[in-house]
Amino acid sequence: NGSDNAVVIFTTHKYENGEKESCHACAPTIGIATFERSVNTSWELKQFQKTLMVCGAYGERDKLFLIRVGKDIYSLSISSEFGNQGIFQSYVTYYSLQEDDKFKNIFSYQTYSTNEGASENGYSSTTSIRFLQTQEMYYTIELVTKWSNKKQINKLLYNYSFNTGKYEFTRKVQDNVK
Repeated sequence: NGSDNAVVIFTTHKYENGEKESCHACAPTIGIATFERSVNTSWELKQFQKTLMVCGAYGERDKLFLIRVGKDIYSLSISSEFGNQGIFQSYVTYYSLQEDDKFKNIFSYQTYSTNEGASENGYSSTTSIRFLQTQEMYYTIELVTKWSNKKQINKLLYNYSFNTGKYEFTRKVQDNVK
């Protein structure tokens, strides 16, 4: 669009007696700012949120990525993990970087789950997420989920809805038993 854009992520840790907190439930606060610079101009602050969320564990933040979700549209992706007593889960959440959206959650999904550490007849599921390029402003999300105990693959599609401002389930493409 003829301009440069930048995203700055702030991570604020809690300290006690000069030591960074690192307990299981200790997570830093994440803040975010976006900037834009048009040709031959200085950087302009477009959005700022001092406290977007608290995320992470053991004093460290979750994994953050910038993901292209449309032709010229990016989102902040946050991947988080949680485990307790033999049950483990991973999630990914995408936050809009569009100026009018104020960093809102546009899509969230569980990408991994297992209870195999807690049950003899346990299971695990893994979901991969892919953005399929389309002619639409926002790309289509394809989810492919595999289960360890079912020998089955599910493929789901999600499209962006301008009515709700987030991705919504569109259709199930396949449910194959191998």
